[in-house]
Amino acid sequence: MNKLIFILFILLFSSNLHSQNTEKRVALVIGNTNYKYCNILTHPLQDAIIMKTVLQELNFEVIYVTDADQVQMKNAFILFIRRIKDANISLFYYSGHGMQMDGVNYLIPIDADITDKISATENTININDWISKLEVNEKRLNIVILDACRNNQFKSFTKGNEIGLKPMPVPSGTIIAFATAPDNVAQDNGLYAQTLASEMRKNQRIDDVFRKTRKAIKNKTNGNQQPMEWMMNDEVVYLRPEAKNIQNNITISNDIAWVDNKFGYFTDTRDNHQYKVVKIGEQTWFAENLAFNTGSGNSIYNNDRSNLTKYGYLYEWEAGEKACPSGWHLPRKDEWEILFDYLGGKDIAGGKLKAKQGWNSPNVGANNESGFSALPGGWSPKNSLFDGMGAFGRWWSSTCDGFNGGKTYIRIDLYNHGVWAAFDNYWKDGSLYIRCIKD
Repeated sequence: MNKLIFILFILLFSSNLHSQNTEKRVALVIGNTNYKYCNILTHPLQDAIIMKTVLQELNFEVIYVTDADQVQMKNAFILFIRRIKDANISLFYYSGHGMQMDGVNYLIPIDADITDKISATENTININDWISKLEVNEKRLNIVILDACRNNQFKSFTKGNEIGLKPMPVPSGTIIAFATAPDNVAQDNGLYAQTLASEMRKNQRIDDVFRKTRKAIKNKTNGNQQPMEWMMNDEVVYLRPEAKNIQNNITISNDIAWVDNKFGYFTDTRDNHQYKVVKIGEQTWFAENLAFNTGSGNSIYNNDRSNLTKYGYLYEWEAGEKACPSGWHLPRKDEWEILFDYLGGKDIAGGKLKAKQGWNSPNVGANNESGFSALPGGWSPKNSLFDGMGAFGRWWSSTCDGFNGGKTYIRIDLYNHGVWAAFDNYWKDGSLYIRCIKD
């Protein structure tokens, strides 16, 4: 079920800080991932979480919306427009599909069924119109950030060169930022949100936030992606003027952007794929399956790319042994045992590892207490068939079981009908999933 989640956060770091910073700040953050009629995206939900977190740190009241249909997006905009009437700073951030048509930019809800120009205008959000609704208020700075420059999947009824987004009129007192230059596309890799959030945490002028973000993205992508901004603002504005008085809740350590003391994000520089990670005891694990294309020895369940987004790749053992990025590795059996023991033993650990949703009923005991968020992606036995999606998940270890001439390796199984975590073995030319663990 699509969910519209409004979360209104006002963080008061101390009574002194509150007295020094009484301005009202309101943000609307939307992340659309699970589209019904066009390509599912990988990172908008994570992008939205990253932006929500940094805006909370910066004393914003945040309206937070994920996987929104058209009605939900419109309702969110209406609430946002009402809330900013007496605000000093307003900020809108969107990550998801966007398109231009006839020089107008549209944001695409997850339920938009677009087959022609009429359905495109009726089933989407005309962001040009909404920006024009931002009332000119000399006391308020409006910031609009569109991380939505994906490929136009609807070229059959748009002009052939209409890709990315188009520059828009900029109202007075407003900053409009694109994740990449007009008429270009950005990759679905989370790079823009992560870099922008990092710059927003620094005690610097708002124009420097965007300038340094643009420079960093350009360098990281070898010039393939270059964010752009348009500013009609004459005031000197700091998002974080009291930075020295605020404890930074997110730190960068070992290439991981930690949101708190448990969860963070890691970007695999080989393909810029961003993974959620989780600390469980003294270990740090991927909180989702590996999705790196090794070129051979890996497959997608039923050859359906939507399963790649949700479950990652299935790997034959030899391809999976070295598939984890630098600084991470395929876990040994003893490392899995440490995980199970920390969660109370393998007889009950499965329930604490399984995601609450996504499993076939009855999904016995699933509470995801660990944050591991295991999903039932099934497997591919050595006869190349696919089996078990919804009922169980199976993951490789790097440990040979010592039998069958070194051709079978320890695997880990979780099931919808139990709370246990089981060890078994399988031939290394079968295909299972991979969870990387930090070195």
